[in-house]
Amino acid sequence: MTGVLPDPPVLIAFIGASLLLGLAPGPDMATVIATAARHGSLRGFMSWLGAACGTLVHVGLVAAGLSSLLLAAPSVYAAVKIAGAAYLLWLAWTMVRDGGGLALPPPRRAALSLFGAWRRGVAVNLMNPKAVVFFLTFFPQFVPADAPRPLATFAALGLMLCAVNAPLYVGLALAGERAGRWMGEGGRAARIVNWLTAGVFAAFAARLLSTAAR
Repeated sequence: MTGVLPDPPVLIAFIGASLLLGLAPGPDMATVIATAARHGSLRGFMSWLGAACGTLVHVGLVAAGLSSLLLAAPSVYAAVKIAGAAYLLWLAWTMVRDGGGLALPPPRRAALSLFGAWRRGVAVNLMNPKAVVFFLTFFPQFVPADAPRPLATFAALGLMLCAVNAPLYVGLALAGERAGRWMGEGGRAARIVNWLTAGVFAAFAARLLSTAAR
């Protein structure tokens, strides 16, 4: 390795792993789809941009060694898990509030600004403590010990991870909006999908709480 990026074979392996990461279901994906269904594809994609910013924060923490410190303090790590679970449960509640309808266009009081969508994505990503473990174990594999500028390498790989997954989340946002319009034609379908989305958030929250109690 002579520059910021790893050698081509390592870089290709990183891109492949990044694609698999993007395809794995998780809170970020559920947030993008749910936001797009209720508020449109643009806000759905903005929520992904927020999650991408959260990802870059995680990468920066790993590069600075702070994630290792967090994992070394079990009480702090448990508190992060509980906070993340609480936020996911709050999102689940918003999904079923007012009967769980997803009428389009959305009710005025349920309108979400572009910044609000971005902020939601940031919060969901940063409050997912499993991301700390993932990035702590994932990224160092692609940054050689002899890297001349390791911080720059971490930053470049973080940006590449986001860029690789951007087309996928554009598609998810567009699909989510289309699903939302279809649900807008039938209140029952909207309620079912809304409850299912809430169930996904609640399931992730339950997993966080179960591991925090250990």
